Amino acid sequence: MYRGMLTRIFVTPYSTRDSWAMNATKVGTTIYVEDASKSVEDREDRTEFHLKMVYSGYRFETMCVLDQPPQQLKRDGQLDSALLSRANSVVDTNREYCSVFKTRLGNHSIISGAEVDCIDQEKPSTAPNRVYRELKTSGILDNQRKVESFERHKLLKFWAQSFIAGIPMVTVGFRDNDGILRSVEDFRTQDIPRLVKHNQSMWQPNVCMNFADQVLQFVKDCVVDEGPEMQFRIAFDSGSQEIQISPLGRLEPFLTREYLALVTQPL
Repeated sequence: MYRGMLTRIFVTPYSTRDSWAMNATKVGTTIYVEDASKSVEDREDRTEFHLKMVYSGYRFETMCVLDQPPQQLKRDGQLDSALLSRANSVVDTNREYCSVFKTRLGNHSIISGAEVDCIDQEKPSTAPNRVYRELKTSGILDNQRKVESFERHKLLKFWAQSFIAGIPMVTVGFRDNDGILRSVEDFRTQDIPRLVKHNQSMWQPNVCMNFADQVLQFVKDCVVDEGPEMQFRIAFDSGSQEIQISPLGRLEPFLTREYLALVTQPL
C-alpha cells in the first residue's frame, strides 16, 4: 500500500466529499492493496488554472533541490553554478525517489512506499527518514477564510503524509494566482496538530489514526479469500458516506509474476 492510499484513509473523516477506491488481494497472510482512483492529472474536471498550479508545485520542487549535497560541491564556483542552473532546469515529473518503510498502526503491520522530495544532508546509513523533507505549495493566505481552509485541509494532508512516513519537516512555498512564489515557511510534522488545536471544529490526529485502524481491521475481516487472482474493491462513496468492500472475482493479478514467484515458493 503506497503512502498516498493510506493518507486518503487517514483524512477521510474530514474529507467526506472525496470518493476513493482501492483493490486488494491476499497472498499467504499478507494483504496487498493497489490504487484504483483517478489521479489529479487524469481527472476530467481539471481546469487550466488547476493544472498550472500543479505545475507550479513541481517547479517549486525543482528550484528547492540539488542533485548532490552542498558539501560535495567544494570546488570554486561549483555550488553557485549548481544553484543558478536550477532556474533553467526543465521540470521532469518522471524522476522520483521512493522510500520503502515499515510502520505499525494499532495491531496492523504495514509495509508502504512513499515518494520523497529531498533530504537535508548526506543520506545516513540508518533511519534516513529522520532527515527527509517534504516540499509543498499553497496559495498565499491573505484573508481569514484562506487561513482556515489551509489549516483544515492542507495542513491535515501535510501532517498525515509526513506522519505516516516518519518525515519530520514540511517546507511550504506560498504562491499567488500567477504561480509566483511569495514566501516560504517550515512546519515541523509533530507541531502541526498543535497549530489547529485552538479551533475545536478542526481535525484531530487521534480521530484519523483510530479511523484508519478500524478501516484496516475491516479490510482484514473481509479480504479472506487467498490467492493473487482473487481481488476485492475497497471504496469510499462520498454520496452514501460509506466504505464498502466487495469481491471482484478472479482477475489478472496486479502483483508481478516475478514477485509472486518469490513469495509463493516453498521455504
